[in-house]
Order: sequence, then C-alpha cells, then structure tokens
Amino acid sequence: MKYSIQLNTIQLKASHGVYESEKKSKNNFEIDISLQANITNALLSDDIKDTIDYVKVYNTIQEQMHVPVNLLEHLAYKIIHSLFQLDHRIDIIKIHISKLNPPIGGDCLSSSVCIEIERKCFVSLFP
Repeated sequence: MKYSIQLNTIQLKASHGVYESEKKSKNNFEIDISLQANITNALLSDDIKDTIDYVKVYNTIQEQMHVPVNLLEHLAYKIIHSLFQLDHRIDIIKIHISKLNPPIGGDCLSSSVCIEIERKCFVSLFP
C-alpha cells in the first residue's frame, strides 16, 4: 500500500528572489506538498501520533519561507530537509513551489519548481 498526505495551495508571502526588488518587497507564493509515509496504524487507531501532523508540516514550511533565499530550488531543498528531520516516517516528498507574478519583464502567472525525492536518495546526495 502507498499512502500520501497532501497540503494543497498553501499561500504565503515571502521575500525570495535574486533581484534586490524581490528582497525588499514580499511576493506571493503557493506551495503544494505531498508526503509519502507508512501511516497504516492511523487507519485503525484514529490517533494523530500514528500519522504525519499537518500542523507541524505547515509550521515547518512557514518557518522556512521566512528565511529569504535567492532560488526556488534552494528553498525547496530547505523545506525538504526540514521535513525529513521532522518525521522519520516520511519516505518521499514531492514539493511544488510557485512564485506568483515573477519579475520577468512580461505577463506570467507564475514561475515554479517541482522536486520529488526519496529519503534514501536525499541522504546519499546531501549527507
């Protein structure tokens, strides 16, 4: 069996970006995250300790969003790293981060990165 816990369209304001103007003013971001973990016990127990706590996941993401970085890729890495540390049961994380109205000199709804990584690959790539 595969299980996934998802938080969809988390909307936050933050100061991420390469350009000085992005660092000075906050932009709108949307994050979708999917966590694969063995939560079999929660199916029967109805106890939060047997699953991944959504509030802790949200708070971890929000905490990382408050620390400005240049690249969405690096932001995704920091969130993934923090979530793997949050709960050892998380096996795979898929994150999609979008910056709304990016400063590219034209009309563009969003720019985004999407990364999916298994814990075992993450640990071997980033010890």
